[in-house]
Amino acid sequence: TYPFGIHRPGSRHDPGYTILSVDAIAAVICVRATRCDGTALISGGSCRACMGLAPSVDSVRTRALQPFGKKSTARLSRNQLEQKLVSVSKQLKNEQLKKVDHFKSLKRARKRVKDHEQFFDIISTNIVPGLYCLLSNAQSAGWSIQKTIAMSLKALQGLYHP
Repeated sequence: TYPFGIHRPGSRHDPGYTILSVDAIAAVICVRATRCDGTALISGGSCRACMGLAPSVDSVRTRALQPFGKKSTARLSRNQLEQKLVSVSKQLKNEQLKKVDHFKSLKRARKRVKDHEQFFDIISTNIVPGLYCLLSNAQSAGWSIQKTIAMSLKALQGLYHP
């Protein structure tokens, strides 16, 4: 869960310490302050700069345990990067599906416009017998525009009497 990217040479996020060793099994990271002078006040202890690292290490640790949110990718841990990848992949898939849905909707709308143009062409160029009753039947029965066109053509041929 540790964000190793903050220690890269080109990183803008200097935590104030460098990593000496990492024990993944025991989950222990040994660090040294960047301003370490190498002199300990007590034998076996740490220098003053290294002793003051606890807040810096704790802030990095708590940031690494939080959800990725809107943090810079340079400060994210591996787990946070994986979570962000999954989240962004889902968003991308949703946007792609929306795009496909828009194209399908546009195609359907164009087809319906053509059907309505055909219907208006039929009723404007021909005298359809019983047009008012035919439209009333279409409305009450819930006919589609294709069925309304077919019934209008049958009425023109004398095969349908509304």
